Amino acid sequence: MKTSLKTALFIMEDNFVGPEYLYYLNKNNYTPDFIISVGRFKESQDQIELKRTDGQWIKKIIPTNQKIYKFKSHKDNELWKFISDNAIDIIIQGGAGFIFSQDMINTAKLCVLNIHPGKLPEYRGNSAPEWAIYNGDLVHITGHVIDQGVDTGPIITQKVLNYKQYINYYEFRANVYHACADVLIKSLKILNKNGIENSTNVQSEENAQYRDRISDEKLSVVKEKFLELRNLHLSTRILREKDIRKEYVEWFADEDVIRFSDNQYRKFTLHNVKDYVKNCLSDSNIDLLGIFDNKKHIGNILIRGLDSVHKRAEISYVVGNKSYWGRGVGSFAVNEIIYKAKNDYKLNKLFAGIAEGNIGSIKVLEKNGFSLEGTRINHLYYGGKYYNKINYGLLLSK
Repeated sequence: MKTSLKTALFIMEDNFVGPEYLYYLNKNNYTPDFIISVGRFKESQDQIELKRTDGQWIKKIIPTNQKIYKFKSHKDNELWKFISDNAIDIIIQGGAGFIFSQDMINTAKLCVLNIHPGKLPEYRGNSAPEWAIYNGDLVHITGHVIDQGVDTGPIITQKVLNYKQYINYYEFRANVYHACADVLIKSLKILNKNGIENSTNVQSEENAQYRDRISDEKLSVVKEKFLELRNLHLSTRILREKDIRKEYVEWFADEDVIRFSDNQYRKFTLHNVKDYVKNCLSDSNIDLLGIFDNKKHIGNILIRGLDSVHKRAEISYVVGNKSYWGRGVGSFAVNEIIYKAKNDYKLNKLFAGIAEGNIGSIKVLEKNGFSLEGTRINHLYYGGKYYNKINYGLLLSK
């Protein structure tokens, strides 16, 4: 039922969190009395969310019949006068993008409520879910009152988010704020029933730790943990003739596997595939690596141009065993070849060209930091249709 306390949901225009919260507040009959937009979500911030969720977090649409009160900045005195004049009990922090001063906090009759995607006080600050998984801890969602510190206010409630239910890191990240919305509603129920004094517990400083944004290197470890949950033990190594089996040849008879590849114009036999692998082994300009789950050969990644005076090389890859599609295998292999390109081959740049319709490969490259460099119009002909060829590059010296 609707809380008797008067609430105002603070959001940023075009951000992800606020509309996510509003959707679930509406759904659970906790519609806020006011929706207040403060500032605008930057495009760069938008791209960060899209990248770390692989585009799986779809931004909710605010219903047109719900009025939004817009203020350009949290420094606008009219904003805080509006809160006071309307006797708002609870301000809900819905990704408004600023730190509340004590004067701002005081405009709410009861409190400013925040939902933090981490266990407090152990995981204050940035990348809390990622740090918890990296450290082998449970991921918690915490409902707490905002004070003048960062994630230091009294705790209302906590909930464990079972990250092991998700297929990969991106799916998990896309659902974090859905879980936060559940804790938001639970927090409102508690505050409505018990009031502020009987609903909160002061945080202990004994195990408190503030976390900086997790590094890309450590984030890769987090992503690997999701692969482990799927019982995958992935590795790459130079492919040899003895690795070639009938299953390998059958990959290239599968229309789905070769849909965006020139391999659809070639004929494959066990004999000519072994010859190809032998030629790659003797060519100093090429390394052909197999992708393996334990000892099972499931795909390949090729790097060509190792002798280039320009210190650049082209990559191409295939996950031939379709039972591994959508499980992060391609991204793992590209991440591996990036590491080798930097540390073993000492290259300056990697590049790849793919058909514009090959959405899976586009996602693999972009999530590994490749940037779009150009497009060749109607450059590829596959399955009776022309496709633009899109060229991606990654500077390794950055």
